Amino acid sequence: MNRSIIKKLFYILLLALLPIGCKTTEVPPPSFYHDSIRIPKDVVRNAWFEHLAENNLSLYGAIIRATIVSQSSDKEVFVGKAVHIEGVEISYEYYISLENPNGENVLSVIWSNREINFDHYNNTDGKSMSFFADEYVMKLKTRKLHQKLGLGAFN
Repeated sequence: MNRSIIKKLFYILLLALLPIGCKTTEVPPPSFYHDSIRIPKDVVRNAWFEHLAENNLSLYGAIIRATIVSQSSDKEVFVGKAVHIEGVEISYEYYISLENPNGENVLSVIWSNREINFDHYNNTDGKSMSFFADEYVMKLKTRKLHQKLGLGAFN
């Protein structure tokens, strides 16, 4: 074989293998900054959902149903809250609707852009997302402080 053919084959092989050697950049998961610390959104959302599953199963179930309906209908789905007063006891019933129930809407779910819009969500529904962001920041700062002080090395 002549040298020019070998050279051409070498360059073709090099070009064919070039993409294999290139590093692909991974897209970081969605996050936000809270108290100057980057927090992954999924960490806060998962903590919030776990809280609802343990403390407000009715709202948790309504959000799951709203998410499924929003996904299948490709529409915004509202979670409303009806108040029931019997004597001195107040209870809440959560429901889903494709139409905005205005003052009764707690939140809405839009599957297409993975969005939860908090409308009239309040303390009676559960802790806010910012509570779980604060909790994450506190745990992170505590862990860093423990590492800095070397508390794991104490007897």
